[in-house]
Amino acid sequence: MVAAFVIVGVYWHRQDLAIRIKSVFVRVPPKAAQTPPPSKRADAGAFVADAGWALSVLPECFSQKSKSTGPLKYVLANLPSGAHMLRPGATVDSADCHVTVSAATVVVTRGSDRLRVPPVARLYEGPGTVALLRGADDGFELRVYETVAAPSGS
Repeated sequence: MVAAFVIVGVYWHRQDLAIRIKSVFVRVPPKAAQTPPPSKRADAGAFVADAGWALSVLPECFSQKSKSTGPLKYVLANLPSGAHMLRPGATVDSADCHVTVSAATVVVTRGSDRLRVPPVARLYEGPGTVALLRGADDGFELRVYETVAAPSGS
């Protein structure tokens, strides 16, 4: 019987028990100065990183056209026609980016910045394109890029 009175009492005073949230004005200090974009950081030092997506973050040099993932046979079927694998020591230039192929990695340099595609990475070159193959027995990834011509006068 007591439980019934408690339930009726709670129901009767439910608006008094409700949690109410009201808006409050809060002063916010001004933001700190924004850092300049990477293209403007002359004295900031070199950027060095390991990145499987290294070519994808350089749209001024490479424009990604496709990405395939899966077994080796499947991704190799998506290579552009006429593409051939570059051997260690080979280089590719696209705009102001310089790509060097080593035994198991691919290294992209742009000015003092350096991005390394971790092992195992292979680079293929075709007419106006490069293709980056990464992976191992459990799966492969192939990204195909269109190269960008170097700006005139450089």
